[in-house]
Amino acid sequence: MFTTVENLIVIFLLVCFETSIALQLPTLQRKLLKDGFHRELQTKVEIPLSLFTKREGMQCRCLYKEFLPSSTYVDTFQLKSVSKHLGFDYVSPTLDIEKPEFQENTFSIYSILIYTELHINSDSVISNVTFPIHLRYHLPATDYRNFSIMNPGVLIQCKNANYIGEILRTEQIPCSPKEDILCKWNLIKYNSNVNELLVEVPVGNTNHTVLVVIGTLTVTFGSCLWIVYKVFNTKIKQS
Repeated sequence: MFTTVENLIVIFLLVCFETSIALQLPTLQRKLLKDGFHRELQTKVEIPLSLFTKREGMQCRCLYKEFLPSSTYVDTFQLKSVSKHLGFDYVSPTLDIEKPEFQENTFSIYSILIYTELHINSDSVISNVTFPIHLRYHLPATDYRNFSIMNPGVLIQCKNANYIGEILRTEQIPCSPKEDILCKWNLIKYNSNVNELLVEVPVGNTNHTVLVVIGTLTVTFGSCLWIVYKVFNTKIKQS
């Protein structure tokens, strides 16, 4: 039988072990840049080198599985231009960028694959990707409309290195957007600075409906009267 002291020691060691494992998890930092309807989604992943063995000549790639709500859209033409300069590849569905949110009923969530390289730092490997997303127009409301963007799935694939961190599962996904050959990608567990990103969409305020209608009619009626006055005044002067 263990004594009370021995039990406490065992519990302490288990806590220390679990804490050390948690500290070794890859980290994901996520944020939205800019304001209004045109934003940029930034994602940075950092994986400790200690989670890799046989690292000589290692080459690793990262794949983000983004799940974006229908309240947003990605302009594939813009993404094609941006990706060339920022060094990533992508697979995205073709979206109707003209539809407002209340008319987009094709899907509630769509997926984008972002392929990028993992760059070796002094004690970690890092991936940093930023790409533009846009918010669809929403119906007027009494306040901001809110929705959330969930964290992506992070998958890695390495040559000349073995990943010894926690792998949730292995998936068969195309090796790159330019080929149909499937590769094995490891979906990894990570710690994140946020569970999801909360987005506020600016909309028309329905509390101001009466004021806007009265103001619009007043300006319109006044402008018509002014035009009629100027027309008749001009005719009188000409006659």
